[in-house]
Amino acid sequence: MKSNLSSINLLPLMSKLPTPSGRRSAFKSGTEALSITSLLCAAGSLSAQTAAPSKLKPQAEIPTEMPEVLIEDVGSVYNPTRLQSAKYTEPLRDIPQTITVIPKAVIEDRGAFSLRDVLKNTPGISMQAGEGGAVSGDNLSIRGFSARSDIYLDGIRDYANYNRDPFNTEQVEITKGPSSSTVGRGSTGGSINTVSKMANLTDSVLTTVSAGTSNLYRGTVDVNEKLSEHSAFRFNGMYHTADTPGRDHVESERYGIAASLGVGLGTDTRFMLNSMPWTS
Repeated sequence: MKSNLSSINLLPLMSKLPTPSGRRSAFKSGTEALSITSLLCAAGSLSAQTAAPSKLKPQAEIPTEMPEVLIEDVGSVYNPTRLQSAKYTEPLRDIPQTITVIPKAVIEDRGAFSLRDVLKNTPGISMQAGEGGAVSGDNLSIRGFSARSDIYLDGIRDYANYNRDPFNTEQVEITKGPSSSTVGRGSTGGSINTVSKMANLTDSVLTTVSAGTSNLYRGTVDVNEKLSEHSAFRFNGMYHTADTPGRDHVESERYGIAASLGVGLGTDTRFMLNSMPWTS
């Protein structure tokens, strides 16, 4: 390849360059002419080398073997996906209604000793303090409407006026909106359904002991025993005693037990027998 620089005559241009003494002189030396010729040849060789195609072969790619990754579907104990109530057959995300579910893990983390403690941080629920002349029992309101007659236990109306204890509660389901759409009757605000602890096919033992100011003492026990491949028995017990803060000679004491027998667990047909006698 012939370089374009070989056709340029640099001798007239360089002859006009000033000398150190300020005089002009022309290149007459053969050494200087040889230097210019060498420069032009080097430029032409550089141009030829730049245009030449590369003869290097690409290196073969080494395959990379990635380690096996196993992903298992594990649900969070703080985010239940279904309701225990048989009136709702679809997952919680597919139900077109405002529903709040408080699972057992949240109840235990809060250290709740009553149903009021379980519900105190729930949006839309307010605690009454004797309005309307009702001073005993759980007096709650949902969206401003009284829910005293809208409390259920395992889907069955629990109308008694008493202070409920969560020692045998698996989770609490708060349904907001007219209750007539799901339970056939009720107020406009909504309803509260407490789900009892049921027998299951796992062996477990859990005991808790609590103590606090105002002579607070509390103890609970939760035992579940697998009897056979499809049957189990569960027992829960509770004792609670405490004084009323700021008042003399005002004490509270309650105790109770709860038993659950399950037959046909893990099959399409199940039979559950529950009992919960307790005194407050």
